[in-house]
Amino acid sequence: MDSAFFSDAIIGMLNAEGVEFSISVPFERFTELKGMIERRKRWHRLGDRCDFSSTAET
Repeated sequence: MDSAFFSDAIIGMLNAEGVEFSISVPFERFTELKGMIERRKRWHRLGDRCDFSSTAET
């Protein structure tokens, strides 16, 4: 999903339904999100050009 669809309501619905998703957003509009990403200590490799981290609690 991109920033046009980014909202707390949509994120909450996706989480409630157990949907796995990724979001691309401009950090200047979501400074709290940028800080959360910068604080992530655990990242996983996904192919040659992509890494990811999860906010899901396991």
